[in-house]
Amino acid sequence: MEQVSKIYRFGLPYLWKYRTRFVLSILLGFAFATLNASFVPVTKLLVDRIDVRNQPVEKAATEPVSNASQAEAASEASTVEPDEWAEWKEEAWSWLDPWLPMGGRTMDWRQYVGGFLLLPVLAFLRGSVNYISSYYSAWVASRVVMDMRLDVFAKLQTMSMDFFQKEKRAETLGRVNADVFALQSVMQLGLQDLIKAPFSVLMILFFLVMIDWQLTLLFVIFLPMIMIPVILISKKVKKRGVASHKLHETTQSALIEGFANMRVNKAYNLHDAHLREFRERLVGVRGLELSSIKARNMLNPIIEFITAMGVGTIILFIFATDRSVGDLTGFIVGLGMLFTPVKKLAGLPNYFASMHRPVERLTSLSEMIPSVISNPKAPQLGKEPITLAFEGVDFSYEEGNLVLEKFDLNLPPGFRLGLAGHSGSGKSTIINLVFRFYDPSRGRVSVNGKDLRELELGSYLEHLALVSQDVLLFNLTVAENIALGRSSNPPSREEIVEAAKKAHAHEFIEALPQGYDTTIGERGERLSGGQRQRLSIARAFVRNAPILVLDEATGALDAEAEAIVQQAIDELAENRTVICIAHRLSTLYSMDEILVLEAGRTVERGTFAQLLENGGAFAGMAARQGIQLDTLQAGQRDAATS
Repeated sequence: MEQVSKIYRFGLPYLWKYRTRFVLSILLGFAFATLNASFVPVTKLLVDRIDVRNQPVEKAATEPVSNASQAEAASEASTVEPDEWAEWKEEAWSWLDPWLPMGGRTMDWRQYVGGFLLLPVLAFLRGSVNYISSYYSAWVASRVVMDMRLDVFAKLQTMSMDFFQKEKRAETLGRVNADVFALQSVMQLGLQDLIKAPFSVLMILFFLVMIDWQLTLLFVIFLPMIMIPVILISKKVKKRGVASHKLHETTQSALIEGFANMRVNKAYNLHDAHLREFRERLVGVRGLELSSIKARNMLNPIIEFITAMGVGTIILFIFATDRSVGDLTGFIVGLGMLFTPVKKLAGLPNYFASMHRPVERLTSLSEMIPSVISNPKAPQLGKEPITLAFEGVDFSYEEGNLVLEKFDLNLPPGFRLGLAGHSGSGKSTIINLVFRFYDPSRGRVSVNGKDLRELELGSYLEHLALVSQDVLLFNLTVAENIALGRSSNPPSREEIVEAAKKAHAHEFIEALPQGYDTTIGERGERLSGGQRQRLSIARAFVRNAPILVLDEATGALDAEAEAIVQQAIDELAENRTVICIAHRLSTLYSMDEILVLEAGRTVERGTFAQLLENGGAFAGMAARQGIQLDTLQAGQRDAATS
């Protein structure tokens, strides 16, 4: 019951939204259980009416009756049943008497009709009620699952970047898909069984008690014998279910990694090794699933055996006590009908035990608090120019390992800042803090003198545009990918085309099969690297943000593509505040100031020429790239002239 209560505590807020249909499905489930159990007394009634020995026989008035016979009859009457009980049962069915045939009585049209339609009408009512109840239950479950998936996706969207760095992609997908769909099965199938099965058992037992309480008590003795193996097997299934779920996650993770790294797999001929690893994980999953299936399937023969023992005992008891054929038939029908709901009840603990892991994962996600929290009621940032500043900022991804230390920066409107340094020096961390993917461990990032944490994040991000080496495109059309740059106020087709022209992308877009309406594939895989980068720049043009962040924007391009993209970037950077990270130091030539970072600290700062003349760390990096100031200046003059 702990698993059941945990599942429905989690699902109750979602169920409450659809409470009318939910309550209807419960009430109809009770109605189904009652109609289903009513076959027991109806069957006994029909068999009793066939057996003429159970019908009252009028004795002839002239037949002599001895004192001994009278005493024997009185004794039998006293041991059968009280008159009040017999009269109550007779009155309960009296309204049906004219419509049902009876042994030894001439039949008229009503009895033909009643005898023919009684069981079919009862079956039709039971089936109709069951259909409507199941439909409402499925309707509610489908809506609940849709709401859950939306909430899980919305919750994941609010989580900070540190969550996604720690969380495996397979686990994230599992939360959205597998875990929620597992709950759908519980909400839809488990909910029906949870309502119908116990109430069916109670109603069947109630009607069996009406037939003969002694026989019913005899059968009930066998019910606890069923629960012992159920409890033991449920514990085993729960352990196997948790282990299987975890192994499923690692299998899915291997699958996702295999597809994501397909170029590397083919280049290094790794498909056999990955196939072998994937097969081993699948074998482990199969073993755990088969173990769970064996444990669950053990219940059926156990329940059937114990039920058969109960039926055999009851048959012997009926023969020994000379009960009527109607009693025997009613009990056989009742026990047969009792088998299905008892089996479902016995299987429910196993069913809910397998949901333990999904519920825990979804519950833990709902309780997580993002490390970066945006207050929607915080003051919004207007359209005014902004000054961005880092004030004594310390930051670490892991406690005790500082990536930035006492970092200061002042970035007024229109200023162009370059960031240089070796890998791991803290350049990308600065970008992460600018976009507030993370919050500083100490110090603050301020906007016009206000702590960034005290501003509404969405209004601040409207001032930023990002062009990075890792171009993120979606499996949408070219036009839709460009339009994502301004999702709050979608651009017109004319604005999209104009942005593409500024990004030097219009020509190649027009050459695509459907032009701007061409779907570019997942992550833009149908385009070259330079084409993807130009779409990213077009997206930044559409955004028209006053602050442009360039993170190795040309780092992965060849010389020809880099020249085209760099020209588009130069046009995009005009009249904007720029933060530029570059390993190719020549791209930083036009920056107003360059910061050189080492181990999270600023070790040099100045213009390109000043840093080369100083002969420090920057000059050393430039020399390794074959950069000399006079050569670079000459190249810049030639480019300007052309």
